[in-house]
Amino acid sequence: MATTPASVDRHPLHAILVAFPIGLWMFSLVCDLVWRVASRDAVWHLMAWYALVAGVIGALVAAVPGLIDFFSITDPQAGKVGMAHLILKWLWLFSTRSMPGCGRSSGRTPCFPFCSRWLGWRGW
Repeated sequence: MATTPASVDRHPLHAILVAFPIGLWMFSLVCDLVWRVASRDAVWHLMAWYALVAGVIGALVAAVPGLIDFFSITDPQAGKVGMAHLILKWLWLFSTRSMPGCGRSSGRTPCFPFCSRWLGWRGW
C-alpha cells in the first residue's frame, strides 16, 4: 500500500473518504427510483435529496486529503492521472452550475443530482 502525506497508519485518507459520497449518491439514486416507480411517498424523495447533499459534503471533505496527496506526487504517470481526475472534477463542478435547468423548478430532473449520481456510479 502506498504511503501518502494524508494518511493514517499508512492508509490513504482520500481513498477511505471517497467511499462515503459514492455510497450516498448510489443510495440517493435508489431512493429516487423507488419514489418514481414503486411509491410516490414524499419520504423517498426527501431521503434522496438528503443523501445527495450529504454526498456532496462528503466529496468536499474527501477533496482535502486528495489535494494534499496530489501536490505530493512525484511519479509523472501518477501525476497525469491525478491531474485528469482533478480537471474532470472542477469541470463537472462548474459546468453543472452553469447548465440550463440546474436549480430551477422547471419540472425537469435537475442536472446536478444526475451528474452527481453518474459520477458516483463511475467511481470518480
